[in-house]
Order: sequence, then C-alpha cells, then structure tokens
Amino acid sequence: MFYNSPILQPLINAAGKAQQPAVLFTGKFKYTAGELFTASKHLASQLAARGMKKDDMIVIAIAPGVNFITIIYATIMLQARVAIIDPEMGPELYRVKFNQLKPDWAFVDTRLLLLQEHPFLRYAYFKLADKPVYFPKYKGLNIIGCGPKLPLFQPYIPFSKLMKAPYQDIEFDGGTHNYEYLITYTSGTMSEPKGVLHSFNALSRSITLLSAVIDNKPGDIMATYLPHFALMGVGAQLPIFLYDAGLNAKKKIAFFETNNITHLFGPPSDFLPMIKYCEANKRQLPSSLKHILLGSAPVHQSFLKRLASVSNGNIRFTVIYGMTEHLLISNIDGMEKLKYKGEGDIVGKPVQGVEIRIAEDGELLVKSDQLFSRYFHLDSRDEYHASGDLARTDENGNIVLMGRKKEMIIRSNTNIYPALYEGTIKKIPGIDEAAFVGIYSIDKEDEEVFLVVETSINMTEKQVMDKISYGEFQVEKNALPDKILFMTIPRKGRQNKIDRARIKELIKTRKV
Repeated sequence: MFYNSPILQPLINAAGKAQQPAVLFTGKFKYTAGELFTASKHLASQLAARGMKKDDMIVIAIAPGVNFITIIYATIMLQARVAIIDPEMGPELYRVKFNQLKPDWAFVDTRLLLLQEHPFLRYAYFKLADKPVYFPKYKGLNIIGCGPKLPLFQPYIPFSKLMKAPYQDIEFDGGTHNYEYLITYTSGTMSEPKGVLHSFNALSRSITLLSAVIDNKPGDIMATYLPHFALMGVGAQLPIFLYDAGLNAKKKIAFFETNNITHLFGPPSDFLPMIKYCEANKRQLPSSLKHILLGSAPVHQSFLKRLASVSNGNIRFTVIYGMTEHLLISNIDGMEKLKYKGEGDIVGKPVQGVEIRIAEDGELLVKSDQLFSRYFHLDSRDEYHASGDLARTDENGNIVLMGRKKEMIIRSNTNIYPALYEGTIKKIPGIDEAAFVGIYSIDKEDEEVFLVVETSINMTEKQVMDKISYGEFQVEKNALPDKILFMTIPRKGRQNKIDRARIKELIKTRKV
C-alpha cells in the first residue's frame, strides 16, 4: 500500500486528475503534479534498491529546486530522516553538526565534491567567495552527486543515473505517521549544536495549516525560491514558480509580471530591495499580486507601511508568527497590524490547535500537535515549549510580543530587550534596519551597548541619538546606546535573519 500522508495526499490528488495542473515551473521547464509524483516514486524505488531504508539519516546539500523537492517526497515515501544544514554557516560549524548527525546518505552538489578533492581550488574559492559553501568528508557515507558531470575520483552515485534508470514500481509500507522525519538547526554552540527534530505528524500539521492560510483561488500562482514554501504551495494545490534567489529587484519584478504571479511568501528582507526599487523608480509592485505572506523574521509596522505604499490596493498582506520548533503559532492581517497603536508587536490570535501560556517572567509558552519532538542532543522535551519571546495577550486574544528574552543585553542592573526598541527606531525616516548588540568591555567591566543602523540617506550619529532621546521615537533612557554605528547590517541563513554575532565581530574589528 502506498504511504499516504497529509503532505503527499495533495500531490497524489492532483496527479490523479485527468487534466493535471502544472505544479512546478522553472525558467526552462515545468513539472506537472503527475510528473513530480512519478519522479519522486521512481527515485524512492531506486534508493530503496540501493539500500536506503526507514530511519536512515540523510543530509541534503544541493541548491533549492525541482530536484530538492523530488528528494523530499522520495524520502517521505521511504520514511527516512532528512537533515537540512545551511551550507553557508562555515566549515567548522558544519562539520560539528555533520558529526553529530552521523548520516548514512548525502545528496551533494558535484561542485562541492570537486572542492573536496582539490585543496588549491578550495583555498582560492574560500578566499574569493562572498559566502563560501562547504561539504565535509565523512567515512562510510553513501553519496549521491547532483549537478554537472565533473572529473571526480571518489565513488558516488550520479543523481541523473538514478532518474534515467528503468522505472520500477514498488509498494511502500504505510507504517506510522509519528516517526521523526526532519532535522533543522537553530541557535546553538560548537559544543552543543541544537538540531530540531520534527515528527512527520507535526510537519504535516504545519504544512496543512500554512497551506490553508494561503487561501488560493482558481488561476492563482505562487512564486518562491525556498523548497519548504514550495511544499506549502503544492499542499494548497497551487502552481509554483521557482526562481533564482540571486535575481536583482528589477529582474524579480519582471519575473513576477511576466508569469502573472499572485502569491509570494518570504521574510521582509526578500521584499526590501523590491520596495526600494519601486520607490526609486516611482512605480508599484506588479498588479497581478493578490496575497503576500510574510514570515520567518519580525515584520515591523514601518516595513508594512513601505510595502503598502508600493502595492496596488488589491494586495492582501498576512503576517505569520512561528519558530523553528513550532512552525505556525499565529497570523494576522497586515493592515490590522499596521493600524495597531499599542505597545509591543501584535502577531495575531493562535491558530487552530495551538495552546499558549504566559510564564511568570513573561515568556510565551506554546503547545500543539505541530510542536517539535525534541532537540537532537536530548531525549525529550517539555510539554510546553519556551519560545524565548516575552509576550502578553490583549483583550481580543491576540498575542503581543514585548521583546526577546534570549537576545537580552544586561548593562549595570538594567535588562535591555533589543526587539522592544528596534521597531521604534526603524520608524525614523531614512532608517531601513536597526540592531542593538552588547559587547563586554574590560575597561568598563560592563556591557557596552551599540546601536547599528542601516540608512538610505546620510545621517549623523548625533541626529539619530537626538531622535531616540526624546520625541515620538524616544526609547527608555536606560536603553540608550553608548555608540551608534552605520553599516550594511549582515544577515545569515536562507531566510536572511539579522546576524548579531557577525555584527559584534565587525564592531570588534573596527575597534570602536
């Protein structure tokens, strides 16, 4: 019996229709639902024939795209475990996580394998590349090479060979839906990487709820560059266009216009370059757009205001709040969020099935059938997950975030929560991004607080300090920074979150 699931079922349903809707498009070709289903099942049968089995650990180190999604569906069919590690995190941290996982299989871009075998090429690459990608050697690993055919000496199975092999139809055991399927990494240290394990049930529930938020209609088309967003689109039975994340703002907008894209999903950082392009060229975002979903990072009112100013009046904005351990906690209409005048960051009502509690110290605790199983280095988790966010609920049951407990700066006897003030500072005209960091000063024997701002106009430190010291953008006196610096704020990961560790490194390098 074929392995049935809430993730696979929408694909199976679409594949079984007489008129198969197109599911995945790239710039060169398209996959229908039926073709994607057939390719995934074929890959699963080829992997099973070569020894891949239930609970095997698999690492994926290839670029997002159709092959990535095919691998995801194939490994679901085999009930294997898949680990996604950001290849841009750096070689040492990647190696530590790799050794923690002890994988059985890896899907690897052949160009990364080439770098393994040529140290001089690898040296030059790491010297010249802005964000070098790395893949370590590991004994006993079954490697499937994806990408161009290159002169490699190490043994590996070409992905193209698997897909070109004669089709073999096999049956898959239905098994249980509660096995641990996906491992992703969140904040952690070299000594204790924090891998987050999601059961298949939890992941399925999140995909189902997120797909429902999309609220698509006939004729709608979604565009994304992230594989997990594509899974949501497939779950909602939307045609999906995959595009290159490296496209500049002008080309992205042209891509959306040419293909009549109606739905977009991504973090605010994805949209900021397009907003700036529209502002500079006195134009609007494509008129085809109907629904923009924002998540994976805080969404501030100042950003929503700018996004709305370059959008046609028919675009709906939905802001999604969640985290690695619990993908969807709440969501709120963007215009409702924009109109909010109270203190804190309103993120909407908990979605169906989510229970919340506020701990004595103000931290938000969450529980639902979406919740992760455990951290990889631990055997269990608590009943309620401590989010790390300080929160309250308003009279309508909305969650209102009041700051980040774990990103706290302690100066003297004062606790400074960066997220509580960064949103206010970003409302200052000309400031596009802001981040507080604390660096311990041996001279002061205390935390020195730096406010780093990214601006679109020339500003002085005094101008910014004056703005935040009094008036409508004032922050508490105890939270005023010791120094204000201007720079392009670094980001990390596929979702482009602010890299506070990198900011601290840059500040120390500048010796300010």
